[in-house]
Formats: sequence, C-alpha cells, structure tokens
Amino acid sequence: MSYSFVRGFLTLACLTLVATGKADETHEKAITSYPAARRVDAFDTFHGVKVVDPYRWMEEMESEEVVAWVRAQDDLFRSYVNDSRVTDWLRKRIGEIRRFGSYSTPTQAGGQLFFSWADAGANRRTVLVQKGLSGKAKVLIDPDQFRYFQESQWQLNGWGPSPDGRLLAFGLSKGQSAWRRIKFLDVKTGTIRADELSGLGDFSSIQWTSDGSGIFYRRYDLPDDETSADFTLKNPRICFHQIGLDQEEDEVVLAYPDRPELFVRRTVLSSDDRYLFATVTDKGSGINRILCRDLGRSEKDFIELYRGKSSFSFLTHAGEELLFLTDHGASHGRIISLRLSAVDEESWSNRVQETKNKINSVSVAGNRLVVQYLEDARPVMKIFDMNGKYERTVELPGMGGVGVSGTEESSDLFYSFGNLFNPGTIYHLDLKTGESRLFRQAKLNFSPEDYVLKQVFYRSKDGTRIPLFIAHKKSLELNGKSPLWMYGYGHGGWAAFPWFQAHLVAWMDLGGVYALPGLRGGGEYGTEWRDAGTRRNKQNAIDDYIGAAEWLSKNQYTSPKRLVANGGSASGMVPAAAVTQRPDLFGAAVIDVPFLDMIRYPASAQGFTSGFGTPEDPEDFKVLLSYSPYHNVKANTKYPPILISAAEKDQSTVPWHCYKFAAAIQDAQGGSDPILLQVIWGAGHYTYGTTIEERTTTLAHQISFLVKALNLNPDTN
Repeated sequence: MSYSFVRGFLTLACLTLVATGKADETHEKAITSYPAARRVDAFDTFHGVKVVDPYRWMEEMESEEVVAWVRAQDDLFRSYVNDSRVTDWLRKRIGEIRRFGSYSTPTQAGGQLFFSWADAGANRRTVLVQKGLSGKAKVLIDPDQFRYFQESQWQLNGWGPSPDGRLLAFGLSKGQSAWRRIKFLDVKTGTIRADELSGLGDFSSIQWTSDGSGIFYRRYDLPDDETSADFTLKNPRICFHQIGLDQEEDEVVLAYPDRPELFVRRTVLSSDDRYLFATVTDKGSGINRILCRDLGRSEKDFIELYRGKSSFSFLTHAGEELLFLTDHGASHGRIISLRLSAVDEESWSNRVQETKNKINSVSVAGNRLVVQYLEDARPVMKIFDMNGKYERTVELPGMGGVGVSGTEESSDLFYSFGNLFNPGTIYHLDLKTGESRLFRQAKLNFSPEDYVLKQVFYRSKDGTRIPLFIAHKKSLELNGKSPLWMYGYGHGGWAAFPWFQAHLVAWMDLGGVYALPGLRGGGEYGTEWRDAGTRRNKQNAIDDYIGAAEWLSKNQYTSPKRLVANGGSASGMVPAAAVTQRPDLFGAAVIDVPFLDMIRYPASAQGFTSGFGTPEDPEDFKVLLSYSPYHNVKANTKYPPILISAAEKDQSTVPWHCYKFAAAIQDAQGGSDPILLQVIWGAGHYTYGTTIEERTTTLAHQISFLVKALNLNPDTN
C-alpha cells in the first residue's frame, strides 16, 4: 500500500458523494431491454399446492442456452458500470486500502511458533516458523517459490503443525473446488513426505496425535472429477492415518455407509490422545449425537454421551472428568464436566455457570479456561482457572472481534483483534501475569482513527430489542442524505460483527455509512435468539432487517432513497425477501451468492434444511413459500435498483438461484430502475479462487453500480 496521505486526502475530498437532488429521476438508470428469458410450464406440487417454476430450465447451468443468457446478462451489467466515472478510482482505492502485509495468529508446537504471512498485494500466503517469541522466522512454504506448486495447479489451502513441531500438514485444492488433499512437510529438512490424503471436505477436520505419528481426519467419497462443482459429501467417515503408510491402509474408525442422512460434523482428539470425540448430525432433523471413544481401552466402540439438538464442544479433561462447552439447558452457554462412567444429565456438574452474556467460544491455555463472551454482541474475554474460578478480564484495545490461539501446556496466549478498520493486530498475553503486549501489527496506508464504529439498539416489529453497529467517517454530517450500506446475516447461530473489508472503507471514504444489525437467527444472544430466526421463525429475521431500515431512515443516518440492502450466502435470502416485501424502504440492493428459490434449494443444499426447513414438511412449506424471494416477485411492481451477484463455480449456493430470480424480477419490474446480474467468472463461493485484482474489480463494480443507480454525483475532477 504505497499511498500518500496528502494525495489521498485531496482525492477523497473531491470524491465525496453528493446527492444530485434528482432521486426520482432515471436519467442514467434506465435499461431499455434485458436478454430474453423464455418461460416454461414447469411446476412442483407440495401438499396439494401447485408451485410454478417458469425458469426451471436455468438449473441446467452448463447448457448452451443458459450459458449464453448468463453471458449476455453479465455483459449488460459490465456495460452499465464500466462507464462509471468512479470505477477506476474505486479499483485503485480498494487496492490501496487492502495492500498491507499481514500475519496470522501464531500456532505453538514443539517450542516453535508457526504462522502465515502475506506481503502487500500478494495473492497467496507464506507459512513460516520461528523459535520462541524473538527467534528468526524461517520460510516453510512459499507458494510462489515452492516447486511443488509451480509444477501443478494445486493451491495452498490450510496448514497445521504436529504438536511436537516436527511435521507440518498442509492442504491443497485445485481451482474453485472445495475438495482438499493433504500433504506433509518435514519442518527441519523442508522435504515433502510421500503421504497424500484425498477426499477431505475441509482442513479443520485434521486431529494430530501428540507425538506426530498420525492424524485422525474426516473422509468422503470423491466425485470422478475432483475439480468439478460436485461437492456432495457422501459416505462420511472418521479415519486414522499413520504417517508413512498409504492412505488405503488407513483405519476407518467411525462410519455410517448405509445412513446417508447422518453427517459426521466434528472430530476432536484430547491433547493426550486418550479420548476421541465425534459429533454426528441427522441432516434432516438437526439431531446431534455426541460420541466418545476411550482410546486407552481395547474396546473400539463409541459411547453416546448425548442425543438431541443441543451443541457440545469438548475442551479438555482432568483425569476422568471431561469438560464441555454446551448450550444444553443454557441458551447462553455453560461449561460442564461429566464422566464416561456416568453420562446421564443428573451426573453433570457446572464449571462455569451460564450468565446473561452468551459464551461465544472457549479455549484451554496455560491450564486455564479462556472464555469469550458476547456482551450485546460485543466480544469480552475472561480468564478462569480449571475449576471455573474467575481470575481476570482481558482489557481489549477497543470494540473488535477476537481470535485466540494457545496450548494447554503454555502460559503464552496469542490473540488477534480486529474490526471494520483493522485487519487484525496480534497480541501476546502472559496468562500468569495478565499482561498483553503487541506482537505483530499490519502497516496500513490509511488512518483507522478517521472512522467511527458505534452500537445502538432499535425495536423490531414484535418489540424485540436488536443491536445495530454503525460506522462512518468521523467528519460525515448525518443529515439523512448519506447513502447507507446495510448488511445482515441472521443464520446458523453466527454472531455478526463488523470485520475488515476494504471496499467498505472505500465506501465510507466516499461519504457512505455502513450498518450491521444483529438479526435473530444469528448467535448474538444464544440459542433462543438463534431459534427465534430459524426455520418456521425465519420471517423474524426479515422483520428485524426491515426494522433496521426503518430506524436508520427515521434517525437521519440515511433515507429510503439512499438505503442499500445487502447480504450474502445463507443470508442472501434476507435482503432479497425484505426488498420483495417492502420495496419502498430501499434505494437499491446488492444480493451476493444467495439462496433465492426456497422451495427447490434442498436439491443442492441438503445441509441447510435444519436452518430453513424443508418443503416436504407441510408447515415448513407454508413458511418457505411465504417469503421465498423467487416466488414472491410481483408483476408490475416498482422495485429499486437490484444487483444480483453470482459466483460461476459456487458449490455452496449454486448460481441458478441468482439466474432464476434475476429473470423473474426483470420480467416483473414495473419501474425503470435496473435489475442486473453480475457473474464472478471462475469463482467458487463468493470470490473464492480468484486473484486479489479480480476480487477488487468485483467489489469496485458493485459500488459503481450503486453510485450510478442511486443517482450519486461524485466530483472526479
């Protein structure tokens, strides 16, 4: 990021967005015609209800007709944004903001620190190792120099050292495929071992034995083409690989080959190799089975510790006492202990009681429990001893998200702190003294002190109090005229917090405001909050989103003509539903890689039925049909400008959702505002698999769309 602040200040002063005062006019916005999309007589019938699907043919995404239509749509979008006067400036500015060197939080192993580094503007990260806090870093894997990557199309995708620090497992993927392979590097010599594991859906499933002699991992049946868009996780099983042997010799520890509805979701090995835990989930019902095998005994059977919809995360054990973080009987979470000899609930005991604040995560480090709470969705970190006695609260450097890395044996804890204006500062915490010191910090070419991040609260439709983060430049005058970008998630129990995104910093540099409401369905206030926006309660999340839009306009942060609805992935449905239900509340929408046909989504995403429900269930079906964006587009309705962004190779939220919705709402548009489809060519989910330059262009085009569609008039002279 070689950026001159003097030059930047003058440029930004010229580029601050100014409303034209002609919000109702369409002088540049109108699209005279869209690529034609034929309608077919396709339908499904559920519980006696006929559900029409006129664009069913678009699900055949590789057909010549679909490809031609998608190409024409994307060409139309690019012609709309490429003549924007700010597109080039946005590419440059976003590139400058994100051009910094960054470190990952270190992982401790064998008296060494392992971490990754990305130089300013680099597309790939380098893995390094150093001895202790002050040792000299040594490069282990540099994807740009490493012969193994140069001679193949593999990309580095995840890594993790053995606990003794002798070996480094590293993940490989090709193109946009979500499939992983695993190789092993000798840390001392830098040589790659012959072992190679395939059929992994993610790197996080790897569990090293304490002596580095092998790993437990989750394996699936691979499709014929490992680089294809087929990411169906078939026949999940837990395997053990002994270093030095062929994968086909690996022991299958747990499998359900005749139970395709069961999914092995999580695998954890205790640090002393004694206990192996697995979470097995029924994809349809959402029922979890928490299983444990005592590896110190000759019996190979797993013992079922729990069966139900609560979550359990193994933390550590003290002799026979097993410690878990669970939300069972505690919506906000608690830490319990139990014994294999007495797994009934009456025998459990609390180590850390439930409080009014949700436990977001727990780490075991230095013989202590490091507990992260969410206090009104804001992270707070507290330290307890192993018996659950409170020791101290870690003083964080402000309002931000926290990531923790530590080991059970070492009193050295590392944590990263970041927010919308901070890509991540890493601190070293001495658990014995409670003292935090700066360890690594990114060198930025902009000043985070120029921006403000605050939190307010508002009431949703049913009176529920909802947290709302708001960010903007400190110098911005809040008079209701500013364009505002509102993102919402509200799915899967994930608590949303404003994380660093370069394009949003650029948006604020242009005079924009950013808002993030904590929608129900997320994890801001525990399982009751999550369940209140899940499945048959999904309309609550949409109402929360609509309520935020109303509050922001009423309180002069923006106006309906300037408010941008945004969300993506599992949350992409929310802004789309909000816009189809209340088009009057929004000036525009950017909908990223979403689910939009909520009746047929299970055909490509069975794993999401516990969160959204299934049309096979009559009550679920009624709810899904009531808000499904694709099915609730109304003819001759004046919709605001909408940009639907699809990733061509997306295996998570397949792009036909975007194609069908775009065709339907273009046909229904009763006004002259543009409805456009952006295609991120060659990309997996979101922009996965693309270069930094390609991602920068994608985001610059989205903001350019908003500048033009909202009739904003930046002075670029």
